[in-house]
Amino acid sequence: MPYADQTGPTQLQLLMTYAAELELEVDRLRRRDQFLLHEAWNHVRHLMRLCKAAGPSKGDASPLTAIAETSGQFSELLHDMNEPS
Repeated sequence: MPYADQTGPTQLQLLMTYAAELELEVDRLRRRDQFLLHEAWNHVRHLMRLCKAAGPSKGDASPLTAIAETSGQFSELLHDMNEPS
């Protein structure tokens, strides 16, 4: 029967340490995701306010119209990402 070294960490202890580190990493990534989502929403709202404040544009090909449409599409993407899957 092989001698069990009682001074070293057991496999269970190593596994528990690894699981705790994974939980910390998941929490860190979740907080980062929430921060990025919050910042993206703030930027989209700001762009939409700027486009609306500029008033009506002359023609559909104006840069503000393109920015507003892109911001709207991006806000839809952010909304879809925020929905639970």
